[in-house]
Amino acid sequence: MNPFDYVTAITYTKKNMIVDDETESAYQPYMVNRSLSYFQDTVAVANAMNSQYMLDNKLQFDFLINIVRKRKRFSKWLKPEIVDDLEVVKEYSLLRTDYNGWIEVATDGFKMWVEVEKQAQEPDGSNTEIQP
Repeated sequence: MNPFDYVTAITYTKKNMIVDDETESAYQPYMVNRSLSYFQDTVAVANAMNSQYMLDNKLQFDFLINIVRKRKRFSKWLKPEIVDDLEVVKEYSLLRTDYNGWIEVATDGFKMWVEVEKQAQEPDGSNTEIQP
């Protein structure tokens, strides 16, 4: 069984899917709660079950099947937006802190402070610390 069978049972068919140890072990609370978190009327219930993660799978399923109102629900899963950051940054020279020192950035929400420590390469290959 896949997790969406359990979600369908909880939200629409109201059929008891956990009948033995095998179906109880196939129940994945994280996936079910994530599915329920996409809907305005079930997000609070999903959050409650996430906070009670230590409960048995059967107990979680029974709670959800009895508390969630019957309704046909469908939502596409959010997928991460693929941004090709590498292509964007290729054009710029980057400061590698493992080679060139470190950069510390601090902000209070209004102002930003940047502190940098650099190491310069001498012609003979030795490093010289540069103070800002």
